[in-house]
Amino acid sequence: FSADILIEDTRRLFDGTTVTKQSRGAVYRDGEGRTRREQPLAMVGGVGIVGNDNKPQMLVFINDFATRTQIFLDANNKIARKDQIGGGPGPQGPGEPRDAKTESLGTKVIDGVSVDGTRVTFEIPAGEIGNEKPMQVISERWFSTELQVLVMSRHLDPLSGEHVFKLVNIKRAEPAADLFSIPSGYKVETPRER
Repeated sequence: FSADILIEDTRRLFDGTTVTKQSRGAVYRDGEGRTRREQPLAMVGGVGIVGNDNKPQMLVFINDFATRTQIFLDANNKIARKDQIGGGPGPQGPGEPRDAKTESLGTKVIDGVSVDGTRVTFEIPAGEIGNEKPMQVISERWFSTELQVLVMSRHLDPLSGEHVFKLVNIKRAEPAADLFSIPSGYKVETPRER
């Protein structure tokens, strides 16, 4: 399959104004299980990162799990960094608080794909972080069993605002094979050469 990625971050300012920022990318997976993810690197530490064309630098990650190979493409410098995919489990996040409430949201169709939803809600008690009232944090995840991929997620946090991730324009067709290889003209670096 292939799909476009849409990420929206919305924050409400003190005066009631809302600020929404969008970024777009793409994701691909072929019949052999290889994946490719494209995402823009727009800001680092509040500084805009742009290439010679004045557009955000596009980060490209290719994973081939059969050969345990990961490739990062640096399009600005025409460099492919090739490495092995680690054997251990990925980094674990902070997890959910013990008092988090998990509920099923049932099944629905998003962009032509059947997905199962889950909502996790927890409360930050009054005074825990200097807040005068309790605050609720809500996370929703909509997962496709058929495609084995997260199709949409929504995280609502009174401190950081709303973060929405969704796949759009989902196509159930084999992506072009050249999306999963290093383009010609790229210098290939391995960990020993860096």
